[in-house]
Amino acid sequence: MPLVLYFVCSARKSKKRPNAAQFAKDRLKEHGPMNPRRKIMLAIFAVLLILWAGTAGACCWARPLRSNPTATAFIGLSLLLLPAC
Repeated sequence: MPLVLYFVCSARKSKKRPNAAQFAKDRLKEHGPMNPRRKIMLAIFAVLLILWAGTAGACCWARPLRSNPTATAFIGLSLLLLPAC
């Protein structure tokens, strides 16, 4: 299905990007170094990813961290709202 959508829905000009790497580097330079808020967001994302992997039991290293997916969502919401206080 993704291959069909690639040919049907995508525009011709978006398929070829010869300077995509340079464009991405330039955009990253515009943003500058990671500030503390972005680091907090990255850490929360990592915690949620580990907890979510434990819910499915997909990874043997995450099995001890098993939790309900709803509980994981509430943990993530709480962690994201905590710095706003």
